[in-house]
Amino acid sequence: MKTIDNLLNTDYLTDDELQEDLMEIHRLTVAECSKSKNISKLNAGVGVMSGLMNSTNAELGKKAIKTLLFLLYHNYPKVRTLSAQKLYTGLLAMEEHD
Repeated sequence: MKTIDNLLNTDYLTDDELQEDLMEIHRLTVAECSKSKNISKLNAGVGVMSGLMNSTNAELGKKAIKTLLFLLYHNYPKVRTLSAQKLYTGLLAMEEHD
């Protein structure tokens, strides 16, 4: 997930052809982080969601924002803090949002 996070942050995975793959990445990341107690895995998942938030696909961006909002209620304070930081900086960086 850290590699995917790095690729998303460098805008390497922004092609329109990859939008279905990005939806699959979102689904797999949510499944992997669901009920996980591994903080490093959860932090990597937060990074992936913040990278997906600025996708050209509006539906994918909304799903990533909803996932980050969900992570704001996580049991671990470190995950909540990182989610809040990434969500805040992601929303500031967004050019257009609903």
